[in-house]
Amino acid sequence: MKIMAHTVIGYPSLEESQKIVDDFIKYKVEILELQIPFSHPTADGSVLTQANRIACRETSTQAALDFMKGIKDKHPEQTIMAMTYLNKVVAYGLNEFCDYLTKINAPYLIVPDLPFDSFVAQKIQKETSVNLVPVLSANISDKRLEKALENKPAYIYLMADFKITGSAFSINERIADLIQKIRVKCPNAKIGLGFGISNSEQVKIALELADFAIIGSAFARAVNEGNLEGLLQELSVGFLASSE
Repeated sequence: MKIMAHTVIGYPSLEESQKIVDDFIKYKVEILELQIPFSHPTADGSVLTQANRIACRETSTQAALDFMKGIKDKHPEQTIMAMTYLNKVVAYGLNEFCDYLTKINAPYLIVPDLPFDSFVAQKIQKETSVNLVPVLSANISDKRLEKALENKPAYIYLMADFKITGSAFSINERIADLIQKIRVKCPNAKIGLGFGISNSEQVKIALELADFAIIGSAFARAVNEGNLEGLLQELSVGFLASSE
């Protein structure tokens, strides 16, 4: 499925995280977005904030990185993106963090609170083998868009609208134009659209614009309700139907 599936490593436990990832892989999601938990995830809504706070008690940065290594060892062809906040990267050690991701062949990193034109971002891009995935919103200026695409990112994460994760789904009126600009300037980049997507109809809408849909809070809610596989089944059926 052309879906980036997000989960917080260690929520509700490391053992349960493994089952969640196994379900994602079973239903052939294209990308796993594995979040190293942080106690104050500013881009996330209440569902993922609570998941992060519980996961912080269940795991550490090293344990989360080792969890990702275990996934790559078992499923080497599965695309994985590490997601976390800058505090966790700096506390671990910037070079050490990037070296670990490179070593396990998971060289994609999403850091929502790291400006793509900052010194730290430039250091990652120029001095390591890790590819930063820029997180962009519809109000980005042409000048900053040029800067965001300067390093020819392989993947781009677009916020569907101005909000935090887990909000109601909507697509800002500027998104289509922004995607067109990205495709002209960076034709090989794969574009993901997220924030608020929770069902197959919304996935279909997202895929009319982007290359993959990003789902996070809806999966966390499904985990809470004991219905993760049910949601994945619904998304799978909807995806197959839209592909016919």
